[in-house]
Amino acid sequence: MDRIKLIKEQIEEMMDEYYNSDLKVSQILANHNVNIPPSKLLSLFPPIESDEKCPYCNVPLIAKRPSRSYPKIHKSDYFCPQCGHRNMDRCCCDGCQERQQQERDQAQKVIRTTYPKQPNKSLADLSLEDMINFGALCMFNLSSDMTSVGPVGYYTSITPAKDWDRDLLSDLVKKGFISVSGLSPVEAFNPDVFPFDYDPRRVVYDINLDPADVQLIIDGRQPDLSVETNLLEVKSIWRKINKSLIYNYLLMTLASFNFSFSPGDKTKILVETMLDHFALSQSLYIVKKCVGEGVVNFKEGNIYKKHAVNQIITHMINYTNIAIGNGFKKISFDPPLLPSRPQNLLESALEQYVIYRLLKINNSFTSPINQVQL
Repeated sequence: MDRIKLIKEQIEEMMDEYYNSDLKVSQILANHNVNIPPSKLLSLFPPIESDEKCPYCNVPLIAKRPSRSYPKIHKSDYFCPQCGHRNMDRCCCDGCQERQQQERDQAQKVIRTTYPKQPNKSLADLSLEDMINFGALCMFNLSSDMTSVGPVGYYTSITPAKDWDRDLLSDLVKKGFISVSGLSPVEAFNPDVFPFDYDPRRVVYDINLDPADVQLIIDGRQPDLSVETNLLEVKSIWRKINKSLIYNYLLMTLASFNFSFSPGDKTKILVETMLDHFALSQSLYIVKKCVGEGVVNFKEGNIYKKHAVNQIITHMINYTNIAIGNGFKKISFDPPLLPSRPQNLLESALEQYVIYRLLKINNSFTSPINQVQL
């Protein structure tokens, strides 16, 4: 017997047997002489009708009958038999997609109204640090006409540190060299306080500089490093970058052995000393060597992790002092530099801009800052 010939009473009997007895599905079908696969039984049962109606078709929402193994019906199980609408946030029916597009269009209009294009600034308004920060930012999704930049995104770094990223963006916005663009995506804004709170890494920024001035900066022709004070300031920023990289590598290396650490004054003085005398590769070598030896001592000894970390820092200080006093060439163990940059110590946009666009050097990893001649 097929479904068309089943009468209402038979279906009700089959539903009662299915939900209120222990009969197997095959036995229920045999009792009523129904020749269909057991997996199709539920398709014979009429859907459950909701009191709620589809907002687009004005017909009751329905849900398929549940299996007796999973009898619970959720609100999202109900759907419109005509358009497929479901009462859920991510419904993809035509009506919801149209409504969502209208809401997006309206939100985008509010964003454009709230964030109009700001007047351009003069190149003379930028300090050297402003130019460098701006040049680093322009390495992320700069528009072909150089009038907008971004979004930066979450998988790239402008600087070696997240806090530094935030401060860089905030400072450029505060000074008016960039401003939030009215073309920024709706998703970049906090819906609870829309449109006044936004994620600085997800918005697009208008560039409030003449494109010709932008070109000078991204080419590295500005700032002018033939001026000695400018060169010294750029080297100071390079030093700040390397300082952050040494801290990052120290913290990451310790964390890889489940050691927690917060740098204190002793560590800060150590890093400054390393920057005065060593290339970045040499400083990272010292970190790797001393942490590795400290971990071995920790595993072999009976000391707490905090004590072990203190021993590592002391070892780094002693090693650095010996190296400064005797010179690396007199040390009898492994060469005091890393042959290549650690894979987890990525180059930030700021580092790339300073090293390759401004200083134009290829051996920054193995060159002490104080010894680089341009």
